[in-house]
Amino acid sequence: MQSPLLPAALIGIVLAATSTQSLASSYAIYQGSIGKSPVTLVIEHTNGVTRGIYSYDRYRTPIRLKPTFLNTPMRKAMDELDPEGLPVARLHFNTTNFYPNTPLINGTWTDYRSGRSLPMTLKPQGFLEDFLRD
Repeated sequence: MQSPLLPAALIGIVLAATSTQSLASSYAIYQGSIGKSPVTLVIEHTNGVTRGIYSYDRYRTPIRLKPTFLNTPMRKAMDELDPEGLPVARLHFNTTNFYPNTPLINGTWTDYRSGRSLPMTLKPQGFLEDFLRD
């Protein structure tokens, strides 16, 4: 069951992370888990570039993601950045399509320091624009 605070929390996270950017970008919203921890992910599409932020639902602290280019056409990866902007982990997605009509996104989260890897599963919830219209 979706929390009634979800749209407001996501809007706040997106606005905080993109305060210098226009909301003319497209934002897709996903919920799922990394390992056993519930997470919410927001993917931004702007001028052909895909960026993102996510948070563990328990803490709701935004974690920035920056795109990483792979030589694999059917996968996408993003680096998780620490508060100073340094990469600390990588999220590998087994798809390149971040759309609400993509039924399920699987992948892995890998910590750079320890090499620990956790499975990641995400389900689309909609576009941010859908929540702003409600």
